[in-house]
Amino acid sequence: LLKLGTLASELATVVPELKRITSRSKAMVACYPGGGAHYVAHVDNDGKHPLCRTRVLTALLYLNSDWRKGDGGELAVLGAEDSSKVRHVVEPLCNRVLLFWSDWRTPHEVRPAQRTRYSLTIWLL
Repeated sequence: LLKLGTLASELATVVPELKRITSRSKAMVACYPGGGAHYVAHVDNDGKHPLCRTRVLTALLYLNSDWRKGDGGELAVLGAEDSSKVRHVVEPLCNRVLLFWSDWRTPHEVRPAQRTRYSLTIWLL
């Protein structure tokens, strides 16, 4: 994730909206302890909360070296217009990096984790 700013700059040549990015947040590490731990549907920038409304892109790195099907903890990307529809499900495989819009365009949830699940998140602001 060291080159995240460079990646965002390069992508801005084809996605002009990314030119708004001027900094990034500190890293946040999340641990879901298993036993069905999950996170409800949400967006990372609701446009209201002062600490969240500057988030443009969410960068997520999974840190689960031995994740297997059935372990749970997948990220479900939901429909922007209808959050009851699942657009995509992402398995939390080690070293997988996801980039997605932090605002209303990418509602998402963490499905129940059956074993410990780790991730690192940085927001591009």
